Amino acid sequence: MSIYTLSQDQIDFIEQNFFEFSFDNEDELPDKTLFDQLRHPAELFYLAHIYNWDDGTDILQWVVDSPLCSKATASLIFWRSQPDYYRRYTLAGDSSVALNDGEVLSLLHSIIQKYENNDFCSIGLAFDPEPELESLTTIDPKWEVPEALFKKLEGIEIHGPS
Repeated sequence: MSIYTLSQDQIDFIEQNFFEFSFDNEDELPDKTLFDQLRHPAELFYLAHIYNWDDGTDILQWVVDSPLCSKATASLIFWRSQPDYYRRYTLAGDSSVALNDGEVLSLLHSIIQKYENNDFCSIGLAFDPEPELESLTTIDPKWEVPEALFKKLEGIEIHGPS
């Protein structure tokens, strides 16, 4: 088993710039130049793990679109989005979708495409989706959850500083 330890500096940088960044000023936008300073898939996983969805999906879309995005990170974001709610809409878009729902739906579509194309960084992180899974109860869903998103992923475990 391999372990990657995030430094306190890495944790502080992520939390200061991407955790509840809009709570003091709801008009504040995330800074892509700060995001581009992240250099390891474990940093993106940590960011996705602590992320407050009330800040919107922009940063999460950056994470998914990043060449540093791992299967573990994409899976975490997927399950935290509460995908069953969005299965009532088509992935390609639906004119009845509210703006915020459309942004999450687009994020889910990106994750599924990434899985279909196996377009992830070569550094594999460990992730067990079991604690994140939700019941899929939508009647007549417009799309199915790929089987790969249910699978436990073996790889590098992420730890914080001791």
